[in-house]
Amino acid sequence: MSTKRARYDGPHEEVAVFDSEAGIYAEPIAVVERGKFLPADVPARIRDELLASEWWSEVKQADQSPSDEKKEA
Repeated sequence: MSTKRARYDGPHEEVAVFDSEAGIYAEPIAVVERGKFLPADVPARIRDELLASEWWSEVKQADQSPSDEKKEA
């Protein structure tokens, strides 16, 4: 089974990800470096919002165990 993931490919070294429905004073839910993946526990709604941007790429991956995700960081 494959999983849809979002990879940040934008112009900045890293980007803070916020929940668009959380309000303007909300803390970031993740900070993602260029070429790295959005954490898998981020809600699909937020992932899909980011994928609509030109700075994020959709990557399909085989399911990974938690220890495999640590290796990609």
